[in-house]
Amino acid sequence: EKTTQATSPSLVGEHIPRLPFADIASVELVLDDGDVYHESLTSIDLAVSDDDCLSEALQANLQNNAFKRSLGVSSVENYDDELFENLGEAIAEAGFAISSLKAGNGRGVKAAHLAKVWQISPQDAERTIKQTTQLNNQSTNSTLSRQFGTNDRMLRYNRLHSIFFTDTMKVTERATSTRGYKYIQLFVSDTGFIYVFFMEEQKDYIHALKAFSKEVGAPDTLVCDPHPTQTKKEVRQYCNQIGTTLKILEARTQWADRAELFIGLIKEAVRKDLRRTNAPLVLWDYAMQRRALISNATAKSNFKLQGETPYSRTLGNLPDISNLVWDFYEWCYYRDDESFPYPREVLGRVLGPAKNEGNEMAQYVLTIHGNVVPRRSLRRLTAAELAQSNESEARKR
Repeated sequence: EKTTQATSPSLVGEHIPRLPFADIASVELVLDDGDVYHESLTSIDLAVSDDDCLSEALQANLQNNAFKRSLGVSSVENYDDELFENLGEAIAEAGFAISSLKAGNGRGVKAAHLAKVWQISPQDAERTIKQTTQLNNQSTNSTLSRQFGTNDRMLRYNRLHSIFFTDTMKVTERATSTRGYKYIQLFVSDTGFIYVFFMEEQKDYIHALKAFSKEVGAPDTLVCDPHPTQTKKEVRQYCNQIGTTLKILEARTQWADRAELFIGLIKEAVRKDLRRTNAPLVLWDYAMQRRALISNATAKSNFKLQGETPYSRTLGNLPDISNLVWDFYEWCYYRDDESFPYPREVLGRVLGPAKNEGNEMAQYVLTIHGNVVPRRSLRRLTAAELAQSNESEARKR
């Protein structure tokens, strides 16, 4: 027997027998204002605070299941008792809470903590969490039993929320470029953004991948052919470090690689430039580098682009075409600081914007000696200088 006594509201003592099922007793509650109402108690109310009652409920439930099995009931775990229903719900809720807690730790800092350390409002903190990333989450509650990892590549590079495809193209030995390139590694996004990297050997693919991630960014997904140079252990490790998922196509399914399509398009565009300007074939790498920049800055009639350029759709800002106003292999005069009596203005050919040489406006210029130099001070030939009747200019060319 159990008697509970309290004041405000007070419980009038009642004899409560220990029964494992259903309503087992009722109590009369007398409130301070004089109102009286009855409250029923069940086995769950007692089992949570009485070990003996819980034990009796478990024994009764086992007997109930044994009786169901003797009758041939297929499911004996369908508990009718309120105690076991509530226990199951509580266990499920606890499991969800633990899962949410683990997932929350993986997402990094919480909005409440951010609002505290940044001294901002909780509403601003919630919006900030949704609009930012935490790709390198280090626990600030660590025991410091060892040093944290040094890998921060996922933070160094710009994140590209798009799928990129890559493929390798080989040039014939007779047309090895003036810079010694024989291979091209092409990266292209699902919106048509192109990045080209020139290689002397096909095994230099890892250098192409590193240059792409540093100059353009680290994509969410990179799709490649099952070639050994693109699937070796070093490549997989690097993709894992920068947070890129490497997807490898099945053998002999090259048509699934979008880079194959753009290799054909850029090859045809370079052929036209070389044929139209009558430029030497060994200058194909300068023509391809220029053509890739033009393709990225062209607002094509494409549904995925929505009227934008591939550059803006991929990187989020507008491309600048200030250094793309010259035609390929166009005649020019560039300023050269040669000693007296050599002329200041020297005739040359423009090959396209210089990369990592000079300033952003510098152009590659083919000199009369066959060398390629970066120059930022150059001008077009006038109509008089281009006239067929101007024999002195014609002899220079």
